[in-house]
Amino acid sequence: MELLLEPSIGGGPISAINLTKALTDRGHSVTLVLGADTDRRIAEWVNDELDSNVVYTLGYRGVTSLRAALDDASDMIEGLSSNVDVVNAHGISGLAVPEEITDRLVVTNHGHVSSRGGHIFSSTIFNRSMWSTGSLSEAARIMVGGVLQGGYEKRACRRAQMVLTPSHFEKGQIIGGYGIDEEKVHRVPNLISLPEIAGTSPSPDSKKTLLYVGGLSTAKGTPLLVKAARYILGRDPEAGLTVAGDGPLRGMVQRLTRDFPERVRYHGVVHGDALSSLYSSAWAFLFPSLYESFGLSMAEALSVGLPVIAYDATAIPEMVIDGENGVLAKPYDVDDIAEKALALLTDPDERTRMSGNARRIVETLTDSDRTIASLEKHYREVA
Repeated sequence: MELLLEPSIGGGPISAINLTKALTDRGHSVTLVLGADTDRRIAEWVNDELDSNVVYTLGYRGVTSLRAALDDASDMIEGLSSNVDVVNAHGISGLAVPEEITDRLVVTNHGHVSSRGGHIFSSTIFNRSMWSTGSLSEAARIMVGGVLQGGYEKRACRRAQMVLTPSHFEKGQIIGGYGIDEEKVHRVPNLISLPEIAGTSPSPDSKKTLLYVGGLSTAKGTPLLVKAARYILGRDPEAGLTVAGDGPLRGMVQRLTRDFPERVRYHGVVHGDALSSLYSSAWAFLFPSLYESFGLSMAEALSVGLPVIAYDATAIPEMVIDGENGVLAKPYDVDDIAEKALALLTDPDERTRMSGNARRIVETLTDSDRTIASLEKHYREVA
């Protein structure tokens, strides 16, 4: 099957990379279209990971450049699509697909942008623990962007033959928020890929290090991460924190490393073997995100047996079963998530029990073979 994947005009390529690798491994021909990416490390990583055709094209820089980006992308996609069976576009980039080929259009929606924006804004404004330099203005931008992009995203979903989304939570958001027929919306979890340590468990001799992997932003709860870390480090002299990721609030993490130079490590963006090493050497995964439609790094952590400490909100409880493969704290309470982390750090038997459950539970939710088979079935219905 010939596929054209247009994953996101603004977001990261990781989910699309994993999907493209899996599809090409099963004999499909895939062209991957990405937004213009100025991060050379990510661009090099994408090209190293894939044998398929990768096109950097859209040049998206925010909602003010949306119309121009969509027009440019439409011309490019029309030229690529003559021999394509399915076009799978992410969110509003589905509007870049020319009208004459929408009979082959599948839209993948990883988040209902308007409800996401409102949730992040209210969770920031009404929680003093989220207040920090940059977080309030970023929350406002996310809300305004969600309002502006919501109409576009709704149009993209409505013109598609099928809408895919990674969680039951987001499926409900799309059906209720955009008025899309339930029969048209299907849950297909994101693929995860950490082959270097597949089949292994975190070391029982791991130091008491909490790991966070993800964006450093308001949406990902970076102010909560830093404040919870200060609480934990102040009460357990053996505890440590490792952070991998980047974003507008990286300065908060960098200040934390200066205050705890021997106990906090910041690595920036990490991929491949280096990322696998971080997962395998941690005690547990601390993930204080405000909003998740799936939680890719959370799924990666569980897949290698790391218990997850997160908030009981949005799609997170679909993957983290409280008391089984992790613990869920009251949204968005810094003291509660910090106390739950401290309890797990001081209970190696409980950590071992949850670690044993982590992979088993997440595999039932994110089985790669079953996910790809489901995608192929949906693609055949549209092709």
